[in-house]
Amino acid sequence: MSLMLETVVKQNLLEGIKKALEIAPKRNFVEAVELIIPVRDIDLRRPENRFRIFVKLPHPVAYHDKIAFFADEVHVSKAREYAEKHKDEVTVTVIDKVGIETLRQSKRAIRKLRKRHRILLATTTLMSLIGRYFGRYLSPVNKMPLPVPPSKPADVAIEEARRTVCIRLHKNMAIQCKIGHRLMPPEQLAENALEILKAVINKLPDKARNLRRHVYVKTTMGPPVTVDLFTRKK
Repeated sequence: MSLMLETVVKQNLLEGIKKALEIAPKRNFVEAVELIIPVRDIDLRRPENRFRIFVKLPHPVAYHDKIAFFADEVHVSKAREYAEKHKDEVTVTVIDKVGIETLRQSKRAIRKLRKRHRILLATTTLMSLIGRYFGRYLSPVNKMPLPVPPSKPADVAIEEARRTVCIRLHKNMAIQCKIGHRLMPPEQLAENALEILKAVINKLPDKARNLRRHVYVKTTMGPPVTVDLFTRKK
């Protein structure tokens, strides 16, 4: 996407997001803001046309995020330190080796873990263990942990996770994902949306030609707003 076209798309996204926030009824909770990207001319019966990617965004996406971290010794103490320091912004559940052994004994606890946490992390040294114990519960719902190498500080990994979303094209000819929450500045929401759009274009077989001319933005329970992607507003 050229810089000029990127500027047009970002401005259109910004205007659509502002309208979506304006027309969405106020709720007694902080709604997410979502982006819906329709695609076309793709045969999703062919495995090579389906994908799941994790995209790092410029800004965190959740009002109060929930992250689980399967942490080896190299990450445990710093992950717990981060969890305590940032508890007003994010809930970080740190699970050490003892916790893993305890967790594996309860299917209910595993299901609760995957449901309550938006994204999971794991020290790379624990990935094979987690796959063996929990893969059957996490993989089908796209909740396998993101690997964190021992050389990466725990706080950096968690900060990155707060800005990371999972994008999936599987059965439906549309991608729907969270770009943030309605208390964020619209400019930040537009920057997140643009980053997702660029990542999706890069994965599509025919790039931007597989996109329709429009996308939609909406709050969780609000009406969708159509955004014409490539039309320059006069």
